[in-house]
Amino acid sequence: MNVAKPGILALLCFLAMPLVLLNGCLGLGDFRSNDQIIKDITLEEAFALMEDNRYDENFVIIDVRTPEEYAGEYIEKAINLDYNSETFADELDQLDKEKTYLIYCRTDHLSGEALDMMLKEGLTNIIARHARIGKAARDGVKSLGLSLFAEEKYASNTVTAVTAKEGLDIKKLVKVMREEHQIVLAGGQQSLEGKIFRIGHLGWVTEDDIAAVISALKVALPKAGTA
Repeated sequence: MNVAKPGILALLCFLAMPLVLLNGCLGLGDFRSNDQIIKDITLEEAFALMEDNRYDENFVIIDVRTPEEYAGEYIEKAINLDYNSETFADELDQLDKEKTYLIYCRTDHLSGEALDMMLKEGLTNIIARHARIGKAARDGVKSLGLSLFAEEKYASNTVTAVTAKEGLDIKKLVKVMREEHQIVLAGGQQSLEGKIFRIGHLGWVTEDDIAAVISALKVALPKAGTA
């Protein structure tokens, strides 16, 4: 296993969904909260976990250092999620909650901050929030007289695809939303280009954010070709 040098390997943290094991990341020692457990483990235990799960696809190593640090040396098969990146929170939200994660960083501060973001809200609350936001987005779209592209029983809680009405210029709508309302929508791709637009709501999104998108759409749609 290609492991970083001991001088760089300052901390390893073991994160399982919903079980969480940390090597002092949050300075909490053993901690238990409903479906989450935080427990200190040693480097030796972390190495043993990596060795025991070397071929397990459900065991993922995450390196939260900068891309420059990661490029210098890294643990074999580790994926890089830069803690300092603006997209870090969204990338964290996209993690498969059924998998087990080993979090590695240069200092315990980064691992503590990374995990604290998830622990503070709680996995159950994160999932429930996305369900509420997804429903708010779909209800808001329908309140504007628009149609959902997918049947609601197949609806995603992380993105809502909307069928374009006849005469609606999707590219113009996206432009108006971005330039006049500072809201970024996405159009359709390949065979769906010009036929749908998409509202993304994965990550740190609130009901107020969705309400703002719907209000902006109400203003922008007539400018893009549909009343």
